[in-house]
Amino acid sequence: MLDQWCERVGRDPGEVARTVMVNPDQLPLVEGFAEAGAVHVVLSLAAPYDLRQVEELLKVREALGSGPGRAS
Repeated sequence: MLDQWCERVGRDPGEVARTVMVNPDQLPLVEGFAEAGAVHVVLSLAAPYDLRQVEELLKVREALGSGPGRAS
């Protein structure tokens, strides 16, 4: 959808940094978001913070690689 809006207004969709916010139960979806072009992932956590969920996200990031166009 973002690509379509960019086309409408004459903007290069590659210039838009795509960000997603996920809950811990959505961590399995991060790889698909990265494949769809997301370059930033925000993990929403409720207090008290469970850092195991952050570690899980870091493992996904590591598996995806850290080059351009990859989730960070």
